[in-house]
Amino acid sequence: MGRVVIAGGTGFLGRAAVSEFKEAGYDVVVLSRSGKVVDGAEVVRWDPNGAGDWYSTLEGAHAVVNLCGESLLQRWTPKALKAIRESRLGTTAVIGAAVGACKEPPKVWVNMSAVGFYGNTGQREVSEASPSANDFLGKLCQEWEDEVDKAVTPATRKVKVRGGLILGQGGQPYETLCKVTKMFLGGPLGSGAQYMPWIHVRDFARLLLWAVQGDVRGAVNATAPKPVTNAVFMDAMRAAIGRPPAPPAPAFAVESVCKAMGWDPNMLLGGTRAVPAIPLANGFEFEFGDLHEALRDIVDDVPHAWRTQPASA
Repeated sequence: MGRVVIAGGTGFLGRAAVSEFKEAGYDVVVLSRSGKVVDGAEVVRWDPNGAGDWYSTLEGAHAVVNLCGESLLQRWTPKALKAIRESRLGTTAVIGAAVGACKEPPKVWVNMSAVGFYGNTGQREVSEASPSANDFLGKLCQEWEDEVDKAVTPATRKVKVRGGLILGQGGQPYETLCKVTKMFLGGPLGSGAQYMPWIHVRDFARLLLWAVQGDVRGAVNATAPKPVTNAVFMDAMRAAIGRPPAPPAPAFAVESVCKAMGWDPNMLLGGTRAVPAIPLANGFEFEFGDLHEALRDIVDDVPHAWRTQPASA
């Protein structure tokens, strides 16, 4: 099947991607700053800030997948914001330079992006054809994708995967939501009307494989077909974990938390009603298209009898 090189392969998303590509028959190489062992993959140390011997791992590879990006779920100090930006733009530019330097470049380059590209869309549905937002995350995602487009790689097909809320054990967003829900605090945030574009980590990894093996190019939304509101999402979390209804967190309280963390309140009180128009139009089949099924698959430490039926559709 050939070789797939994954940058950012030691984290939550990377491990899922390694497993998926390995199962499909690819030889997998993970680019890692630490050299940490990854089951199922050869690990090569790399410098995400510049050239090095690691360039040779891309020579003749079938694909390179870049999943690098500092977590947004931290206090947004000036230092953190710099790291968030550089971990996306810098690594993407370096991958582009490495691909461009190959005599036999990878056939496909899949680069991470995010549905933060669209900003707070309210009730308006957005697809890959929709424009970027003018807020911090919208501008960051646009610049991130611009780095892919600027790279001179005529022999390499480029795919920009706009990830939503990726659900799975070990993933920071899911673990945080699970912890809050177990503490009987799993109510809606504010009105709860804001949309949450989610996807099961298994489908995310499958979509990466699909992007490599297919012929799509450009932006692809990595979100489940049916985004749900925050109220519906939290209702499903409580049902899966076995917790009773919880009161909403008032908008002013959420805004106070955001202020303390340095976040735009739209991070929690806004939402993105993104749909995966490109995958659906090109035959991708989701294994987990229903949120309740996805959460039942993920949650495994709660006795079945404790689980409840969701109140919301």
